[in-house]
Amino acid sequence: MASSDRIIAGLDLGTSNIKCVIGVQRAEGSVDIVGTGSHPAVGIKNGTVCSAEDVVRSIRAAVEEAEMMAGCDIAEVFVSISGRHLDSFNSNGVVRVAAEQVTDEDVLRVIDVAKAHKLPADHRVLHVVPQEFVLDHQTGVQRPVGMSGVRLEVQAHVLVGNGKCTDALEACCQQAGLRVVDIVLAPLAQAEALLTSSGRE
Repeated sequence: MASSDRIIAGLDLGTSNIKCVIGVQRAEGSVDIVGTGSHPAVGIKNGTVCSAEDVVRSIRAAVEEAEMMAGCDIAEVFVSISGRHLDSFNSNGVVRVAAEQVTDEDVLRVIDVAKAHKLPADHRVLHVVPQEFVLDHQTGVQRPVGMSGVRLEVQAHVLVGNGKCTDALEACCQQAGLRVVDIVLAPLAQAEALLTSSGRE
């Protein structure tokens, strides 16, 4: 493995099985899968932790199998989750462009506005997926950065989950000795991996 290569790992906390995948990200961006592991998802029902001890054991078993195949240990993972506690809704946000041209900061600000809707007390935002931007009433904009305008709007799809459920899953990963880099919804992860840009839309 070259010095510029990076080990990345994913952990899918499904209801039936817990799966771990270890890959090597090359300098040019490609990823080679070097290890996989799977174990029955004991202690999880409909995306909710029923027995933390069982979930931790299941995670460790899947990870150890993947580590053995890859010939390396992992300390952090991207976690994919699913379950009945997940929900989503459409939203929009509007901001005034700070300068003459749209910047990355403007995009981040308008996305923050789109997700700043009142949620049930036990829910938290997991993802905001921009569907299109509107710049000075010009619709259909996909990449507004660098374009000139005054008013930036985003139409977005917001994905949320029960905070207690996601916190419990993250705690199980930590008890298994893993730091959670990010939590990804399984349907979104599958769409990113399998679909073309038109299919995702």
